[in-house]
Amino acid sequence: MQTIEEEKSHYQTLLHAYKQLSGKDPTITEPTLPRNDYIPALKAAFEKEQAAAYTFEQAARFTTNPALKEVYASLARDEQRHALWLLSFLTIYSTGGVSH
Repeated sequence: MQTIEEEKSHYQTLLHAYKQLSGKDPTITEPTLPRNDYIPALKAAFEKEQAAAYTFEQAARFTTNPALKEVYASLARDEQRHALWLLSFLTIYSTGGVSH
């Protein structure tokens, strides 16, 4: 799945950038999503992708480092595409377009 591979790549890109800029390892926490019901999990994942896209858009807008600006802009585009992909599934499942 392309989205999973992109998320892994994003993680590695951001991990490398953080280490380069700060000189230390980050503290990493695992996100939680509802796992007992598909629609709330899709909604939460969609919201997280939207929030990430916005954060990266803002980071690209305000950074003065040209290399980081491009990294952030690229990540923002990917996250927005992921959000749209999740929204399509959310729409299908929440409107009964697919039987569970």
